[in-house]
Amino acid sequence: MPQFRLTQKYAKDFRVEKLIEPNPMTHLLDDWFIDVIRIQRKKVAMVVHAKSLFTFLLPYAEIGCAVNVPACIGVLLQEFMQKNDLMDRHEQVIKLFCGPMIFCKTNDRRVLGHMNDFKRYVEFFLEAHDSLSTQINLKQLAKEINQTPIKFGVSEYGDPLKQFLRILGDFSE
Repeated sequence: MPQFRLTQKYAKDFRVEKLIEPNPMTHLLDDWFIDVIRIQRKKVAMVVHAKSLFTFLLPYAEIGCAVNVPACIGVLLQEFMQKNDLMDRHEQVIKLFCGPMIFCKTNDRRVLGHMNDFKRYVEFFLEAHDSLSTQINLKQLAKEINQTPIKFGVSEYGDPLKQFLRILGDFSE
């Protein structure tokens, strides 16, 4: 049963009026943060895994609207697992994302701080690439975000991609 922690901006787009307190994590892949950013005047959902900070960027225009974002995460995870030769965990992901979804508050300041840093990175990327005249490749931008070195613990540094792959390697039912 995946848990999605929604920021106030995204909850407004999603049309959720009341969010509950988050539950303790029961599964390695069941805790996600969702926020909304604007890239070239278009709304894009920023979906971040709570433990690894692995990030997906989902433009509303491609998936329909904000309501469709949570359903797309399972599909993106399956694509990611296929691309990284992790298909032995495919059934577990399908099982996890076919159940009911929980929408709750964002109360983890560590993850929100990293999300704000990722937003600044996006702003810098847009300034550096003459964002108004060229089409931005969101998959490439997400890839760059996921390869950005960050601090995970007291003395542990790494990037979200490697951290997420490590979690998927430990992933079992």
